[in-house]
Amino acid sequence: MTTTRPEFEPDDEADVAPPPRTSLTLAWLRLMRLPNVFTAIADVAMGYLFVHGKFVDPAKLACLIAASALLYTAGMVLNDVFDIEVDRKERPFRPLPSGRISLGVARTFGFTLLVLGVGCGWLAGFVPGDAGTDQAGGDPAGTAGGVRRHLAHSRLRCRRGGGARRRRPRWLGQHRP
Repeated sequence: MTTTRPEFEPDDEADVAPPPRTSLTLAWLRLMRLPNVFTAIADVAMGYLFVHGKFVDPAKLACLIAASALLYTAGMVLNDVFDIEVDRKERPFRPLPSGRISLGVARTFGFTLLVLGVGCGWLAGFVPGDAGTDQAGGDPAGTAGGVRRHLAHSRLRCRRGGGARRRRPRWLGQHRP
């Protein structure tokens, strides 16, 4: 038995036959599972605030939020595209199996969202005023030295001398007290 979410799926089989003629906009919103995308946005905002402590570079944050939202939505659409055979049996009321949205259009839309999401993520690296290099002392945040310096100035502190290497669990072997 599968559990259903009432905001997306009908309560019983009586709601499935005959297929309801809802608006095409609602079918697209159900395909994208739009209410769920806000969790991806919140995750990016929380990670940004955790590292920077405040909104240092709103343009970069906007690019990262757009990338996250687009990639998440692409995953929702492409999941339905590739699981259409399962959905035809188990969830015939979803937009693709019910025929409200064609499979080809959904596939094109999903891959377009995927490309746009990667593009927004790539664009975030070129937004002027890169806060990561300013805090890392001139090194790009992707290099080892830049990451060490960046973490030294952020709220996340590492022990001097690599405390994580000295405290290996016993099951990994060579435990040092």
